[in-house]
Amino acid sequence: MQKLVSNYREYCCDRKLEIIASDEMKAYFQRLEDEVIELYKVAEKTREKGLDPELEPEIHLAKDVAGKVEGLIEIKGIADRIRSLTLQMDRENVAFKIAQEIADGKLVGNISEEKKADLAIRAALAILTEGVTAAPLEGIAKVKIKRNEDNTRYLAIYFAGPIRAAGGTEAALTVLVSDHVRKVLGLSRYKATRQEMMRFVEEIDLYNRVMHLQSPTTTDQIETAVGNLPVEVTGEKTNPEEVSAFRDLPRIETNSLRGGACLVLGDGIIGRAMKILRTVNAVGLTDWDWLKDLKATVAKAQDDQEKEEQKAKTQPSYGYIKDVISGRPIFSHPSQPGGFRIRYGHSRNTGLAGIGIHPATMKVVMEFLAPGTHIRTERPGKGSVVMPVDSIDGPIVLLKDGTVLQLESYEQAEKYSKKIKEILFLGDLLVGFGEFLENNHPLIPSGFVEEWWVLYLESRIKSRCDNDLAIAAKTVGMTIERLREFLNHPITTKPTQEETLSFCYELLLPLHPYYTYAWHDISFDEFFELRDQILERRITDKQKISQYSKNPKAIILDQDFSAKRFLERIGLPHRVKDGCVVIEENNLIIEHCMQLENKEIDPSSIERTVEPPFEYIVPFEIKMKNPIYSGARMGRPEKAKERKMNPPVHTLYPLEMEGGGNNRLILEAGKKKKIEITVIQRECKTCSIITHLSSCPNCQRGTEVIRSCYICGVETEDTFCKECKRPTVTYNTRLVNIAQEITRVKKALGGSIPPKTKGVKKLMNRGRIPEILEKGFLRARHGLNVYKDGTIRFDSTDIPLMHFKPREVSATLEQLNKLGYTEDANGDPLKKKDK
Repeated sequence: MQKLVSNYREYCCDRKLEIIASDEMKAYFQRLEDEVIELYKVAEKTREKGLDPELEPEIHLAKDVAGKVEGLIEIKGIADRIRSLTLQMDRENVAFKIAQEIADGKLVGNISEEKKADLAIRAALAILTEGVTAAPLEGIAKVKIKRNEDNTRYLAIYFAGPIRAAGGTEAALTVLVSDHVRKVLGLSRYKATRQEMMRFVEEIDLYNRVMHLQSPTTTDQIETAVGNLPVEVTGEKTNPEEVSAFRDLPRIETNSLRGGACLVLGDGIIGRAMKILRTVNAVGLTDWDWLKDLKATVAKAQDDQEKEEQKAKTQPSYGYIKDVISGRPIFSHPSQPGGFRIRYGHSRNTGLAGIGIHPATMKVVMEFLAPGTHIRTERPGKGSVVMPVDSIDGPIVLLKDGTVLQLESYEQAEKYSKKIKEILFLGDLLVGFGEFLENNHPLIPSGFVEEWWVLYLESRIKSRCDNDLAIAAKTVGMTIERLREFLNHPITTKPTQEETLSFCYELLLPLHPYYTYAWHDISFDEFFELRDQILERRITDKQKISQYSKNPKAIILDQDFSAKRFLERIGLPHRVKDGCVVIEENNLIIEHCMQLENKEIDPSSIERTVEPPFEYIVPFEIKMKNPIYSGARMGRPEKAKERKMNPPVHTLYPLEMEGGGNNRLILEAGKKKKIEITVIQRECKTCSIITHLSSCPNCQRGTEVIRSCYICGVETEDTFCKECKRPTVTYNTRLVNIAQEITRVKKALGGSIPPKTKGVKKLMNRGRIPEILEKGFLRARHGLNVYKDGTIRFDSTDIPLMHFKPREVSATLEQLNKLGYTEDANGDPLKKKDK
């Protein structure tokens, strides 16, 4: 029997494969590899007992992409050839070369043309996707050689839904590879009929209504592509919806949507026409000149789309709520004030397809957003998972008593959660630049944030203070240590009102983001209405002021103040006491931003093109806090839990309708002694007994599969019955002594057998191969369930994580040291659980 682990070690030693990394990282990777190999040894030893359908682990260890491809495609020796070619050419050329060598028989020997084409195309796709997706196995349903109307033979590729995982470019390149294979096999071109062209026109339109294609397509583009494709792009049924006009076509087996084919043609051939034309030229393919015409139409469409995007850069986008599902909340509508503010950057737990929101936001949206929840956003447009980041701006809320406050912690949000009347601002949405690049979305203007403000500070220290911190600190009236806090920790260092104004007047800095409110959410007239109301309704009597606030300079607005909604809209924190509005923690900022002491300001003399008119009345710069809001809705709920069948079972052992009652209890079935079930038929040649087990229960020798015709019952080694003209099968329906099986298992396992151990009604796998009862009883004993693929499965959410603290994963320092975590993020020895 082939030993996976020994072969893997020999392969690594022969090629001296080595990563470029520090000695510590090499040791870490080696430790991981050694532990995986130990697990494989256990798996190998277990499989040797013959208790499972296969005698060795099905998943092969692979050191590189070439090894992955060989494991996926199962062509022995192909990995060495891929490695050899990789030293000579790029990945795309390697894919075409490998496909050619499989098609001409060099790598596979004497097999049918269809099988050669099938293996060649799958191998090429595995190389193109680097063996990391299921597309090579599940994205291609089958490959067939069919006939045109003139009786010439051509190649047809049947795509399935999982081809989406390959990506548009790789899916399109699969069609190029298929054409190359067609030529190697000496097959004719596919000659599409008019009806087949129009079928795709109708089908892609229907698919766009039911699902979604990334690339827009026109009727002319679809007809051009289908009419010129040298191989047939077709597929299996993926959706129940059916076409209504072009039905029952001779060469298309289904009237239902062929999702895989739509993806390959729409998002692949048409959507990536410019990319694949470069590959056509690089590889030297012929008969693809028609792509130039398609490229021109696609380029024009994309140029028009880019112009529209640039034009609508700040316009609402409704794409994220077009397919909203009932029961999943919409947090904010497109570009509406109060939605999320896009903030560029990332935290240690955000990154590719992972964005950050403040933990307080999670609480105020009633925890519909939890760590790992899928969210669809207006910008950059695709789905992501959300993670808590407490260093960005949290939500601003209006309480039932009229108070407006910005929540800065989860605990604070929890404290006020039942008192919230309205969410005025959802807070920041931390998104990396790469998300916009990956989704091909134009960058939008950033709101004014601390990491931007500190760049102004550094620049002013350099230009106005000769880059001398002592001079700068003296200029703004603070200690050098305090100034360093702003420079070294700009996000977490919050200035006082006095410090903020000193920075503005002495170093000519823009107003600090902490005191920058959403002034641009109110109009020119609303700004002056608010100013007039504050001047008119402000209480100036010091004794009365002291009744409302300990701050003698607080702004107290009497009960007749009618512009409170404007304060709420700009997100200005304040409270209400006895019907009066109290502004006390930001009173100086309001005094200067609205120039309340300047009695000579006349709105009629100010140009109305700027809203609000700060540049005309304020002696320092006030930047936009929220230039653009982003809408968002909930996508798929966070899901990290055990995956179970419905109802949950412990073993894939069939009890049919006879055994176990409605609950399918195995011990209940055992009371009947024998039950009639449909299972695989195997024979022990030594004992001459029929069993479903891989090893004989009497002599423990391996058993052999018996193939028979399910119509006439004749046993045969052929896969096709000559009498009935039907495929033969490896199973039959017969009486099985389950009581004897249970007795055998009890003896093998020892101890008590859980009485509630459940089986399944019937088997669904192709060979009707059941699990051994031992597995079911062991799972039941430990409170575990089995999934339909025979695994104990736990689904978890895939999120980025660059660093973590020991206490966050409930691990001791000793455990982490054993795993290889010996240093913290700064390179110091790991000694504290909170670092």
